[in-house]
Amino acid sequence: MKYFAIVNDETNKGYTASVKSLMGEVKSDNIFDLSSVNQETLIEEIVKSAQKEKIVLVGAADLALKTFNSIMNNEKVKSVKNNIDLVILSDRYYNLDISNIKKATLIMPEDVINTYKKNSPDAEFTSYPADLVASPSKQEMQERSQDFQNLNLVVAQKIDYMFAHGAVPFFVGGRVALPDGSFKENTAEIFTKAAKTFVENNKKGVIVFHGLRSFTKGDKSNDFEPVQAFYDTIKKYIKDGQEFVLLTKKLNPDNKRTSLYKGISKKDNKMKQTDFDLRESQLPAVDYYFVLDTAIKHKSSELMATIEQMNFIPEALELGASPRDLKPYKWDLSISSNINAYDKLFEAFNKENKILQTQKQAFLKLVKEKYKNSLQSEELNSILGNLHQR
Repeated sequence: MKYFAIVNDETNKGYTASVKSLMGEVKSDNIFDLSSVNQETLIEEIVKSAQKEKIVLVGAADLALKTFNSIMNNEKVKSVKNNIDLVILSDRYYNLDISNIKKATLIMPEDVINTYKKNSPDAEFTSYPADLVASPSKQEMQERSQDFQNLNLVVAQKIDYMFAHGAVPFFVGGRVALPDGSFKENTAEIFTKAAKTFVENNKKGVIVFHGLRSFTKGDKSNDFEPVQAFYDTIKKYIKDGQEFVLLTKKLNPDNKRTSLYKGISKKDNKMKQTDFDLRESQLPAVDYYFVLDTAIKHKSSELMATIEQMNFIPEALELGASPRDLKPYKWDLSISSNINAYDKLFEAFNKENKILQTQKQAFLKLVKEKYKNSLQSEELNSILGNLHQR
């Protein structure tokens, strides 16, 4: 049994970090990054492997749907398609052409699974319901947190001090994919409203803009107008005695984005702003993981995140937060499935003290039931046991 993961590192599409984390669980390094490997190379590798053994292609969201639909229609693949299993993860429905996907395992919320089954009645879908996306392991997230601290010690100490003295974090995302694969784009108005709300509700805050979606449009072009509106709004509404730290990006003359520290405070009715470059890490999202890990270590009960960031829920829970600590910020950059996930999370926790199942748990259940020979049973049972204890 061989597992292949399909991701896109450049734009972080297809739940790149989540899918990679599943490959870690099945000890596979067959990760194909479509931002650096063309599809023809991928197909050649798939065919070569499928001629020898059963293979499992694992992908997520619209990236997986489009890629798998194209792969299964390729002439080279047709001779080995019975030796290829497809596993698709998602948190929402995408209204895309999947007419060539005749058989697949769906790991998604139950209502999303039902929509795919209804709209593709001739396809053979096996389902493993899961309401929360997969997260990297706690160890991996804390390694990224530590990397940020090692590279930017003074900033890390400043943020740690702020959380020790009551600062509230705010994890800001951005543009969201719609069912047809297009995007609901960032606007200055949406970011202005979010900044104003945060400043008015908190005396101190640490804000981190998470991922490319805060700084780019759906066509991948740079777009810094919304985040600039966020900064300007803080400066407009900040009150005496307030202080905010922002971990963000700046656009350089070479059109590349680099990490930036921005401090904004007001004392004795004088506003002070401090900007300086942060040292870059080779690991992804280290600033986000440092802020999240540090806030949880200081037992923050106000973990505010814009609601479209579906990876935030399982990552915060994996790092030790309680569902009661999560404070979703509902803004215009969200869709109904985002809100439903939080509603289900809070309902299950408040009524029965239960945590919703993650895609990692569902995936490992699939591996155990269908591909049990691909992992040692003792190892798999240990993994599943540890996940259910979290």
